[in-house]
Order: sequence, then C-alpha cells, then structure tokens
Amino acid sequence: MLPLSRCARRLTLLATTFLLSLTNITTSAAARPDLDPLLSSGKFDEAQRALSAHLESVPNDDLARFQLGTVQLLRATELLAQDASRYGARTHIVSLPFVRLGGLGGKHPAPQPVTYQDVRAMIARFQQRVAVAEQTLATIQSDTFDWRLDFSSVAFDLNGDGKRGEKERLDDLFRRVARISRRPADKKPIVVDFDAADARWLRGYCHVLQALADMTLAYDHQGLFDVTAHVFFKNPQTDYAARWSTEKQGEKENLSQSPWGIWEGAADLIAAIHLMDFKLVEPDRMRSAHQHLLKVIKISRETWQLIGQETDQRNEWIPSLGQTSVIPGMLVGPEQLEAWQNFLNEAEAMLKGKKLAPFWRSGFTSGVNIKRMLTEPRDFDLVLWLQGSAALPYLESGEQTDPEFWRQLQRTFRGRFFGFALWTN
Repeated sequence: MLPLSRCARRLTLLATTFLLSLTNITTSAAARPDLDPLLSSGKFDEAQRALSAHLESVPNDDLARFQLGTVQLLRATELLAQDASRYGARTHIVSLPFVRLGGLGGKHPAPQPVTYQDVRAMIARFQQRVAVAEQTLATIQSDTFDWRLDFSSVAFDLNGDGKRGEKERLDDLFRRVARISRRPADKKPIVVDFDAADARWLRGYCHVLQALADMTLAYDHQGLFDVTAHVFFKNPQTDYAARWSTEKQGEKENLSQSPWGIWEGAADLIAAIHLMDFKLVEPDRMRSAHQHLLKVIKISRETWQLIGQETDQRNEWIPSLGQTSVIPGMLVGPEQLEAWQNFLNEAEAMLKGKKLAPFWRSGFTSGVNIKRMLTEPRDFDLVLWLQGSAALPYLESGEQTDPEFWRQLQRTFRGRFFGFALWTN
C-alpha cells in the first residue's frame, strides 16, 4: 500500500485535474459565440467568423463545430437561392433541383441574362460550399451535445435584395420545401434540440447534395438548355428565348395564360425528353457520386445507432422508438426501423455490385450492375434507357434484388418510403 501522504497527494492531483476539466468545459461554453442575434439578422458570414475564431482557441468544442457546419450549409443554401433568383428562376412553373430555391424568396427585381455555363458554375459553387460544411462536420468526435434552434429565428435573404421578409425565414422555407401546412392555425413553432445524431444526419445530407451535383455536372446539358431554358429562367441567352422575347411571349409569368398554354407545356416536355441525350464530359464526377452515396449509407447507420441510444424526449428531429418528432406525422415504429436497416443493406449491396437490379425487358435473365453504371459511365440517352438497349453494357448474371422487397418496403411505410428516405437519408 502507498503511504498515506502519497495517497493524499494523488487524490489531490486527481481532484485538481477534475476541477480544471470542469472549469475548461464551463469556460468553453461561456466563450462560445451567441448565435441567436446573428442568425436572426441573417449574418451568416459573421457567425462563421465568430465560430471559427472560437474553435481556434477551444478546438475540442464539438457543439461549436456542429454550429459552424450548420451555418456553412445555411449560407451555401442562401447563396444558391440568390444565384437562381438573380437569373430569374421560374420556380412556380417547374421544381428543378438547385434552381427551385431561387423563387422562394420572391421575384428578383431585375433578372440577369443567364447562359448554360452560368448554371453549371452556380451548381459547382454550391457543391464546393457544401463540401466545406461536410468537412467541418466530419471532424466532430463528441456524442454528447445539444443545440436548441428555433427555425423562425433564422433569417435568409433568398432573392438578394438586402431584406429578410417573413417568407425568408427558415421556418417558412422548410414548410414550403417539405410541403407542411402554412395555415396560421397549423403553424406551431418548429423548435429542434439538435444533438450528435443530428450532426451525423446533416453530414449525410451533405453527401446526398454532393452526389446529386456530381451526377448533374458529369454530363453536358447544353442542347437541352438551348431549347427549353425559357421554361426555367426569365432571360436565358438562347436563340429560341431571344425570339420568344421579341414576340412578347417571354414576359408571361405563367405559360397557362396563353390560349395555347396546355399545348406549349406539352411541347416543351416532348422537346425535353427528345433532348435528354447527354454527352459525358466529366466521368470522374460519376465515380465521385458513387463514393458519396456509399458514405450516405455508412453515416446513416451511425446516425441510427446514436438515435437508438437516446432516452430523452426533447424536440426530436428524427425520433427513435418511443420518441416524437417536431415534424407532424413523422413517426418511427419497430417495423419502419427494421425496414430502413434492411434498405441500407440492400442499397449498399447494389452500390457495391453484389446485387443487380432486375432488367425490365422480357426474355432477359440478366440484371443491371448499378456499381458499374456509376464507376464506368457512358453517354446518357433517356429514350434508349427506357427502351433498354442502353443497359446492355451493364447486364450481368448474378443475384438480383427482389422486386417484392421494394414492394414490401412501400407497404411498411404506407406508400411514403421515398418521403421518409428524403427526410432521414
């Protein structure tokens, strides 16, 4: 046994170390920037600078790191919306990925001319900003932190007019994108206690967005833009749009106002389908998308592992068994939880080429290798894919995913599986 004096010294040292650690935690929390006034006034850049400076002095503050990654993603979203709005995105006519945000903050007073290269650059900028947020979130180590965020206290300037109206609050934006009721009687405040599981979820969503951007930018859509850009933007720089504007048709906000409105919409749709023959210009982006999708599955498993350990009931974003989400109608029961884990396993097997997708043409026993579609990409022709001949380079013999598995998945989620997948990634 140690002499009493030595035991006392060791106990004193341990106690001092413990107290210092508590002091350090308290100091870190106290020194953490107050984000509420910055977010409520839409000062995302200032919030990023304050959090970055804080992390330089307190690098182990993972709550601040989660806040920084969140603010970086919010700012990326705002800048994407401003880009699309500046180009006069026609979001009331069609919901186009990356473009639809442009109209949610109201009309831009003076839409700028837009070219196809402008649109590509807009998407690329957004992807780069999302990548920064993901890199920030990837460095989080702690599994124990909590951040209460009131969606109505986060203000955007979606149309770049320097103002932040009621329709430019995160609360209203989320309700519109998620199609949640905006009637005053139904508008209960959306207040979320984000935790470590939600930090994983947000990181997974960053990979989803990057995969979508990669798959978009991998191909050249110039031909489609040249003929149909007037459907998506108010002032596209194409020969067709220039003539349309000269004839005073381009000023109409709703194509259905024309006596030929129904036919015009159908004609543009037919032209779009005809022109969905895209040349592969950046094949590495498809391989990058493949890696992003695999990371989504890995992170989803980590997310649900953390969710399963929760026992509290505090304004949950994604609920575990026995918890209630702040999002109306979002419930997770044992059947849904098991089905989601089975989906992750099935999707991973297909992305890794261990299982094949059934080929839809009769008379074939081979399946489509999804992994090779992404890692060995070719030019994309929608009509030939629908007809089936475009799939021939990817047909193989092997185990195929069972169509009944996917039908059962839909039944388990009462026909809302894809909505659940978009919500939880």
